Amino acid sequence: MSRATGDVLGWLNADDRYHPGALGRVAAVLRAQPRCAWCFGACRMVNEAGAEIRRSITRFKELFFPLSARGTFQCINYISQPAMFFRRSALAQAGGLREDLAAAFDYEFMLRLWRCGGAARVPGAPLADFRWHPGSISGQTYRRQFREEWQAAVADAGRFSPQAVLHLGVRFGIVGAYTLMARRRERGTLKVESEKGKDG
Repeated sequence: MSRATGDVLGWLNADDRYHPGALGRVAAVLRAQPRCAWCFGACRMVNEAGAEIRRSITRFKELFFPLSARGTFQCINYISQPAMFFRRSALAQAGGLREDLAAAFDYEFMLRLWRCGGAARVPGAPLADFRWHPGSISGQTYRRQFREEWQAAVADAGRFSPQAVLHLGVRFGIVGAYTLMARRRERGTLKVESEKGKDG
């Protein structure tokens, strides 16, 4: 980020991608809303082959878009990092990413961006694709990710705030759902291997 020269910044993970026209749409929204420090839009989840997955999770996140506010974001992380962009001036005010966090450095950074000004939504089609698979950082460290997100929400809103309490419930709910999905995948793999063994 320190080497970037633009007025609007963002970052894309090595296996994620932007949709055609995404950057132009972002620039148009930020030009139209000069008081906003940053913006975000829709983001698909895709697998290794680029096929969309977990549409229900994506739709659930998008339910919070009309309710976007710092307090809402303290309760649940509904913004996907590849589809968020921020002004250089907001980065200077908020400070850089925390390198001591393993998986929630983007969420913690976005919480600080809320303190620098409002967030504008980029309407319409997705801006980016977020690639998820069992070997990705999100796939391997989701327990730590949601623990770090809750800790960031506590630091921002206060340990006994309603937002932190709600976030704690969200944390355990999502971790529980991800754990169940992981077990189902493991059972499916074991079943396939068992069938192969019988055929052999």
